[in-house]
Amino acid sequence: MNKYPFLDLLTESDAMARGANLNDKVTHTVYRTIRAHSSTESIKAGKIFTLDTFVPDILNLTKRDLVNVVNRLISDKLVVELFFLEYDTGTRRMLLHPCFLTLPSEKDHMNATFSAIIRQSLQAIDQLLESWPAFQADAFRKDLEKDFTSVQIPRAAELSATTIDPFVEVHAGNFEINPQPEMLKATIKDIKEELLRSGSVVDLNDFGLLPIRDEDLIERFESAAAFLESRVIPRYKNKGNLKGELERIYLAEMDYFSDEKVAPRAEFRRERADALKKIMRQQPRQEQERGVVFPGSLAVEIVLATAPGADRLYARGWEAECEKMVQEFIEKMTRRDAIWSDYMQTYDYAERFRFPEEVWRKITSHLALLYSSFERSAGSGRTHVFVRRDLQALRALVAGMAELPLQHTWKILALKFIMEEHEAEYRELFDDTEFVRSYGKILRKAYINYIPWYYRIFILLGLTWFQDPAFKIAKSRVSLEQKALAGRNQELIEQAEKNREEERRINRIRIKDRADSNRIIEKLDLFYHDQLYIPILADLERAFGDEKINLMEVLSRQKFQLVGSGGEALVLYPVDHEWRTRAARLERSFEKMKEKYELQSGEAASSQLVRMESLRRQIKSAENRKNDPAGTDDDPYQKLADAIRQDEKRAQKLSRAEPDGDLDI
Repeated sequence: MNKYPFLDLLTESDAMARGANLNDKVTHTVYRTIRAHSSTESIKAGKIFTLDTFVPDILNLTKRDLVNVVNRLISDKLVVELFFLEYDTGTRRMLLHPCFLTLPSEKDHMNATFSAIIRQSLQAIDQLLESWPAFQADAFRKDLEKDFTSVQIPRAAELSATTIDPFVEVHAGNFEINPQPEMLKATIKDIKEELLRSGSVVDLNDFGLLPIRDEDLIERFESAAAFLESRVIPRYKNKGNLKGELERIYLAEMDYFSDEKVAPRAEFRRERADALKKIMRQQPRQEQERGVVFPGSLAVEIVLATAPGADRLYARGWEAECEKMVQEFIEKMTRRDAIWSDYMQTYDYAERFRFPEEVWRKITSHLALLYSSFERSAGSGRTHVFVRRDLQALRALVAGMAELPLQHTWKILALKFIMEEHEAEYRELFDDTEFVRSYGKILRKAYINYIPWYYRIFILLGLTWFQDPAFKIAKSRVSLEQKALAGRNQELIEQAEKNREEERRINRIRIKDRADSNRIIEKLDLFYHDQLYIPILADLERAFGDEKINLMEVLSRQKFQLVGSGGEALVLYPVDHEWRTRAARLERSFEKMKEKYELQSGEAASSQLVRMESLRRQIKSAENRKNDPAGTDDDPYQKLADAIRQDEKRAQKLSRAEPDGDLDI
């Protein structure tokens, strides 16, 4: 069975049995010529029958006569009219070529020849995409501005820096023989699907196709997102509950980036575009300037369409950036001109967070390095130690450490511990008399503060026969100190981590509360403005049904107004930065309710009127509180900004947090 009904053609014998006349020489010759051009090999070679194709053995065949013959063959279901596209490199335009096929020979199928025709058009569109100009920020922004300020939806041809329409010439008026509408629709659909599947374009719905190239995809995504946030969103910020949604997204974004080092993500910009699109689709038809494709939709559609590709490239870029950080870290310690002090790198608790998790994991397990940790007292806490992993570096380190000032002698002990952890690798070093002498010299320097005072006097007097027991005591004291410091430092680290996690938890609750608050507001909007019904708490609980939401907690934390008590309490919006707008809209709905319920009789109508008057008194009371300078808090926008700044400060403080307290033994 063929893919589409218009591809169901008859064989020559079947058509003649149904009354087709192929005995006429001209008709038969034209049919045979079309059939000779109807194989997949012929199509791939570009030998496709059109009304300009030469028909052999027929003298004085005019274009009009040929059109009439082909029309009869189409009527007899012996021939189907299709089309393919060609790219004109001179004019840089797509050319339309109507063409004609018969049933192919037995080795081919009609679906295969139709697919070959589709591939011809795809190759032409590939040429168009290859010649498409490079991204230019100014021209791209002009296209976005044109859509934002246009009364009508701009055509693809008017957005030359953004979209293409390879099918601009594909319409019945450009065919000499009237094409089947189903054929036009199906062919365009198949070509577009193949283009989208290849990833070479994305569909911007009403605006056309946006070519996708990795080299400029992120620039397009970020430019469209910036335009959306600076120009489009401010225009519609008071529509529906857009402000609340944007606030929720912003808090989620802040929570994500509060981590030390994280990969860029397109998610939050995509969510802003999606929130605007959904809210604009919910607006009453009379409030929409251009229907659901509102001014600014082009920026929205580009952000939504390019976000997946942007995320892929962000991930690739982040991986490359992390790898670069690893290489720079290794290079610092292994380059040819490195000096002995470069061979050991140390980082305390706070400095560790300079590195993304992926980078830290790679450098702590890198084969070119030795890694361990060393416990220090006071504010330094646990210190991460890296040492270059080769014999010459260790020799240079030991020799250089002889000149370390006293406040840095802890590095000698850190080196000692890391070498003991990898003792099997460095046995030959301890067969080197000169190395052993230098190593013993720096250990004496590091141990001196751990040796009892009376042993120090003997050592200073040059009585070396006390050295071995003195060093044994020092080594034991260092070991005990490390164990004690490890426990106390671990407690401080765990406490700092708990503090960090608690901050994240509180922030996540705030984000979820904002999301749940938005859902409650949507339900209240539905009750008050669509259903013209004043809800009580029990109504709201029923409206959420099995949806997971801690209704009473959110109502309390987000300061919704409850008039009355228990399940009979009336529910009003919170007195926040949206209050005045919502109160004014409520008053308009109250007038409609009054008209509705005063015409009705019965307890339900009376109850609604009583509820309405209760809410009007509550609204008036809330307005008085808001207008009273003595009882008015700061501007809610300012409060939100202050809260965000406080969150940022806390996040920065936590990222710099060091185990504090004096851990000296």
